[in-house]
Amino acid sequence: MEEKSNNEIWVFLSHSNKDFTQVRKLRNLLEENGFRPIMLYLRSKEDPSKFEELKQLIFDEIDHRNRFIYCKSPNAEESTWVDKELKHLEDTNRGYDKIDIDSSDETIKGFVENYKIKASIFISSSHHDSVIAEKIYQRLKKFDSFIVYYPPQMVLAGYSFANTISDAIDKTKRNGFYIVLLSKDALHSKWLETEISMALENNSKSNIIPIVTDSDIVDMLSSNPVCVGLKECNIINMGAFFEEEKIDKAVDKIIERLFTPGDILALANQFRDGANGICDNEEAQRLYQIFFYLADRSENPLALYKIGECYEYGYVVDVDLHKAYNYYCECRNELGGEQIIGEHTFNEHCQRVYNKIKEFDTKVPH
Repeated sequence: MEEKSNNEIWVFLSHSNKDFTQVRKLRNLLEENGFRPIMLYLRSKEDPSKFEELKQLIFDEIDHRNRFIYCKSPNAEESTWVDKELKHLEDTNRGYDKIDIDSSDETIKGFVENYKIKASIFISSSHHDSVIAEKIYQRLKKFDSFIVYYPPQMVLAGYSFANTISDAIDKTKRNGFYIVLLSKDALHSKWLETEISMALENNSKSNIIPIVTDSDIVDMLSSNPVCVGLKECNIINMGAFFEEEKIDKAVDKIIERLFTPGDILALANQFRDGANGICDNEEAQRLYQIFFYLADRSENPLALYKIGECYEYGYVVDVDLHKAYNYYCECRNELGGEQIIGEHTFNEHCQRVYNKIKEFDTKVPH
């Protein structure tokens, strides 16, 4: 069956211009597999007078994309531009994949096949939960980061339902994500049991996301010889929420699993600005809330830095220089004062905000 992607997944390829031929092979394979890779080849990079202008252009492009691949090579390791692109991803707490671009054609092909699996989500539900499943599907596919397989949207006239579902679940095996909705009615669905059995056999349990709509169902799983395996997965329990809250709360929890805090902040900014053709302030606000929740509890100092930056400049929240200073100081304590993020060290970030507080506020921190 010809596969049709329901997302426009743009992939930023960070590479050296000297590796153009090999990177083009990767780009072509990604395109053949439904991705939209961006392979920048800018002659103007060689013009020193264009440095700052081009740097901002490239950083803006990175900030508007959700997937990244570092095409590693000796040339890339010596490239100033590649170094800055990776540093920007790290500074903004974004994740990326890596491939040795000098690998054999067969290795690159295998990388792309596995990359597609990692970008796949399968949503499984019984007929009784189809309304909830459809709403989760519609929200997830907006993020332009995953290929979302959902049976009612997949099965076309003339194709076997069973073969189509089996093929889709197989595409998520090992590194893909499998989401299953569980209600009291769902536990009586033999077909859902079959899908769950296939997922438990094929997928890493860390990538299986059971969502229960009633707290009692968690205990009922033990009496089902197939579903009992889901108890070893990290279950999202929606039983405590009102019906109108369950869908958004469930998706929020899924997002926490799928993205880094930096990725979530980038998505929120994109929805706020309409960067990918969708201006959705309600979605942006939900993502901002998730970002602050995760970043504030994160052990990653770069996530805390992004909170400090938001408070310093009034991104999403009101300007609060004291909070900005405290977050920057926490990062400085963790990484050291001479650690550079952006264009400045943490000592300089802290000093800058300290000076602002002295100028505008009498409550100077000590």
